[in-house]
Amino acid sequence: MQLTRQQLADRCIHLGSDLTFAAVTSIETGRRDNDGRRRRAVTVDELVVLAQALQVAPLALVAPARSDVPTAWAPNRQAHPWTVAKWFSSEQHEIPIGSESELDAYGFGLKDPQTGLHGWYEMPKSITTELDLWRAHERAWNDWWRSRHRAIAARRLAADATDQAVAQSRTIEADAEDLYRLQVIERDLQKVRAEMRGSGIELPILAEGMEHIDDEKNRQR
Repeated sequence: MQLTRQQLADRCIHLGSDLTFAAVTSIETGRRDNDGRRRRAVTVDELVVLAQALQVAPLALVAPARSDVPTAWAPNRQAHPWTVAKWFSSEQHEIPIGSESELDAYGFGLKDPQTGLHGWYEMPKSITTELDLWRAHERAWNDWWRSRHRAIAARRLAADATDQAVAQSRTIEADAEDLYRLQVIERDLQKVRAEMRGSGIELPILAEGMEHIDDEKNRQR
C-alpha cells in the first residue's frame, strides 16, 4: 500500500493512536541521536496500529522479507528476515548467534568454508509452545472438515450415478475417506487436544458432528 507520511499519520490517528506526521517521519527515517540511538522507538501498541493502517500483519513490519537484507532483532544484532520472522512467530525458538548462520535464511550450525554449507539446515525444535499446539489443532480441525465434505460429496455422486460401477466406486471413495478421518485425523485431533489440556489451554468448543472426539473412550483409542 502506497501512502504518504501524512496519510499514514491520519490513518493512525483515526485508529485511536497519537502518531503524528513528525512521529511517523522519525520512525520511517530511523533518525538517531549523537550516541547512535534511535530518536523515536516504537511501542507494541504503535506497531499494531501501524500494521492496521498499512493493512499488513505486524510481523511484516518487524521482519520485512522482501530481500535478504539483514533485519535488526536485538541491540547490535542482525539476522536474516525469515529467521527473525520464524522466531517471532514461534516456529523457531531461538536465533543462532556467533556465526554466519545468523544471516542465513536456512542454515544453522558451523559452516564449512570449503563447501559453504552449514552443519544442518533445520533449526532443532525441542520445545512445544502454545502457538505450536494451536497451529496443530487448526490443521487437524480443517483436515477433519475437508475429509467430511469429500465423503459427503462422494456419497451424493454415488446416489446420483446411473452407472452401477460409478456408484460403487464413489461409495468406496466415501468409505475410505470416513475410515481415514476416523483412524488418522481424529486421532491427531484427540492427541493435540490432550496436549492442550495438559498445558492448561482452554480448548475450543467442538462443532456439531465432532463432539464424539472428546468422549472419554475415544480419547483412549
